[in-house]
Amino acid sequence: MWSRIVRRLLFGAPDVVVSLDAERRLLVLVVENVGSRAAHDVAVSLDPPWDEVAADVDPDAATPFAPIGVVPPGGRFRTVLAPLDGYDGPRTFESRVRFRDDRGRTAEARAVQTPEAFRRLREPPPREPLTSQRE
Repeated sequence: MWSRIVRRLLFGAPDVVVSLDAERRLLVLVVENVGSRAAHDVAVSLDPPWDEVAADVDPDAATPFAPIGVVPPGGRFRTVLAPLDGYDGPRTFESRVRFRDDRGRTAEARAVQTPEAFRRLREPPPREPLTSQRE
Protein backbone atom coordinates (compact mmCIF):
# COMPACT_ATOMS: atom_id res chain seq x y z
CA MET A 1 0.00 0.00 0.00
CA TRP A 2 2.66 2.51 1.02
CA SER A 3 4.81 1.69 -2.01
CA ARG A 4 1.86 2.48 -4.28
CA ILE A 5 1.33 5.85 -2.58
CA VAL A 6 5.04 6.76 -2.63
CA ARG A 7 5.38 5.72 -6.29
CA ARG A 8 2.33 7.81 -7.22
CA LEU A 9 3.67 10.87 -5.35
CA LEU A 10 7.19 10.59 -6.76
CA PHE A 11 6.52 9.55 -10.33
CA GLY A 12 2.86 10.22 -10.89
CA ALA A 13 0.43 7.54 -11.97
CA PRO A 14 -3.24 7.14 -12.77
CA ASP A 15 -5.39 5.84 -9.95
CA VAL A 16 -8.93 5.00 -11.01
CA VAL A 17 -11.64 4.45 -8.41
CA VAL A 18 -15.17 3.18 -8.92
CA SER A 19 -18.16 3.85 -6.70
CA LEU A 20 -21.90 3.40 -6.72
CA ASP A 21 -23.74 6.50 -5.51
CA ALA A 22 -27.22 7.90 -5.29
CA GLU A 23 -27.96 11.13 -7.09
CA ARG A 24 -31.50 12.46 -7.27
CA ARG A 25 -33.03 9.05 -6.45
CA LEU A 26 -30.94 7.31 -9.14
CA LEU A 27 -28.29 4.63 -8.72
CA VAL A 28 -25.19 6.00 -10.44
CA LEU A 29 -21.89 4.36 -11.39
CA VAL A 30 -19.01 6.82 -10.88
CA VAL A 31 -15.55 6.29 -12.42
CA GLU A 32 -12.91 8.81 -11.33
CA ASN A 33 -9.18 9.17 -11.89
CA VAL A 34 -7.77 10.53 -8.63
CA GLY A 35 -4.19 10.06 -9.84
CA SER A 36 -1.80 12.57 -11.41
CA ARG A 37 -1.60 11.01 -14.90
CA ALA A 38 -4.13 9.93 -17.50
CA ALA A 39 -5.61 6.42 -17.39
CA HIS A 40 -6.10 4.66 -20.74
CA ASP A 41 -8.48 1.89 -21.83
CA VAL A 42 -10.43 2.00 -18.57
CA ALA A 43 -12.73 -1.02 -18.21
CA VAL A 44 -15.20 -1.47 -15.34
CA SER A 45 -17.27 -4.51 -14.35
CA LEU A 46 -19.51 -5.46 -11.46
CA ASP A 47 -20.13 -8.83 -9.88
CA PRO A 48 -22.92 -9.87 -10.01
CA PRO A 49 -22.97 -8.62 -13.62
CA TRP A 50 -25.21 -5.59 -14.03
CA ASP A 51 -27.12 -6.90 -17.06
CA GLU A 52 -28.19 -9.94 -15.03
CA VAL A 53 -29.47 -7.62 -12.30
CA ALA A 54 -31.19 -4.92 -14.33
CA ALA A 55 -34.88 -5.49 -14.86
CA ASP A 56 -35.19 -3.60 -18.13
CA VAL A 57 -32.04 -4.32 -20.06
CA ASP A 58 -32.46 -3.06 -23.59
CA PRO A 59 -30.21 -5.18 -25.84
CA ASP A 60 -29.86 -2.26 -28.27
CA ALA A 61 -28.83 0.24 -25.60
CA ALA A 62 -25.20 1.09 -25.02
CA THR A 63 -23.74 -0.83 -22.12
CA PRO A 64 -22.86 1.33 -19.12
CA PHE A 65 -19.59 -0.59 -18.98
CA ALA A 66 -18.20 0.22 -22.41
CA PRO A 67 -14.45 0.87 -22.08
CA ILE A 68 -13.48 4.52 -21.67
CA GLY A 69 -10.59 5.51 -23.92
CA VAL A 70 -8.92 8.08 -21.65
CA VAL A 71 -9.75 9.40 -18.19
CA PRO A 72 -7.59 12.47 -17.51
CA PRO A 73 -6.33 13.31 -14.01
CA GLY A 74 -9.34 14.54 -12.05
CA GLY A 75 -11.70 13.21 -14.75
CA ARG A 76 -15.00 11.85 -13.51
CA PHE A 77 -17.65 9.94 -15.45
CA ARG A 78 -21.16 9.15 -14.20
CA THR A 79 -23.56 6.62 -15.68
CA VAL A 80 -27.14 6.15 -14.48
CA LEU A 81 -27.80 2.48 -13.78
CA ALA A 82 -31.34 2.47 -12.36
CA PRO A 83 -33.92 4.46 -10.43
CA LEU A 84 -33.75 3.71 -6.72
CA ASP A 85 -37.53 3.68 -6.38
CA GLY A 86 -38.60 0.08 -6.65
CA TYR A 87 -35.04 -1.26 -6.89
CA ASP A 88 -35.00 -4.77 -5.46
CA GLY A 89 -31.67 -6.09 -6.74
CA PRO A 90 -28.52 -6.97 -4.81
CA ARG A 91 -27.32 -4.51 -2.18
CA THR A 92 -23.63 -5.40 -2.52
CA PHE A 93 -21.43 -5.61 -5.62
CA GLU A 94 -17.76 -6.25 -6.23
CA SER A 95 -16.36 -3.68 -8.65
CA ARG A 96 -13.34 -4.30 -10.82
CA VAL A 97 -11.51 -1.62 -12.77
CA ARG A 98 -8.63 -2.22 -15.16
CA PHE A 99 -6.60 0.49 -16.92
CA ARG A 100 -3.22 1.31 -18.48
CA ASP A 101 -0.90 4.17 -17.68
CA ASP A 102 0.87 6.21 -20.38
CA ARG A 103 3.86 3.86 -20.13
CA GLY A 104 1.68 0.86 -21.07
CA ARG A 105 1.62 -0.76 -17.62
CA THR A 106 -1.69 -2.32 -16.64
CA ALA A 107 -3.25 -1.90 -13.22
CA GLU A 108 -6.33 -3.51 -11.73
CA ALA A 109 -8.28 -2.81 -8.56
CA ARG A 110 -11.21 -4.55 -6.90
CA ALA A 111 -13.48 -3.21 -4.20
CA VAL A 112 -16.70 -4.22 -2.47
CA GLN A 113 -19.44 -1.70 -3.14
CA THR A 114 -22.23 -1.39 -0.60
CA PRO A 115 -23.60 1.99 -1.57
CA GLU A 116 -24.95 4.33 1.06
CA ALA A 117 -27.89 4.66 -1.32
CA PHE A 118 -28.94 1.09 -0.49
CA ARG A 119 -28.79 1.76 3.23
CA ARG A 120 -31.18 4.66 2.76
CA LEU A 121 -33.75 2.56 0.93
CA ARG A 122 -36.66 1.95 3.21
CA GLU A 123 -38.81 -1.08 3.35
CA PRO A 124 -42.47 -0.21 2.90
CA PRO A 125 -44.10 0.44 6.27
CA PRO A 126 -45.98 -2.54 7.67
CA ARG A 127 -49.69 -2.39 7.20
CA GLU A 128 -51.68 -2.21 10.35
CA PRO A 129 -54.65 -4.53 10.63
CA LEU A 130 -57.97 -2.94 9.90
CA THR A 131 -60.04 -2.41 12.98
CA SER A 132 -63.66 -1.62 13.23
CA GLN A 133 -64.53 1.58 14.99
CA ARG A 134 -68.18 0.67 15.40
CA GLU A 135 -69.45 0.26 18.91
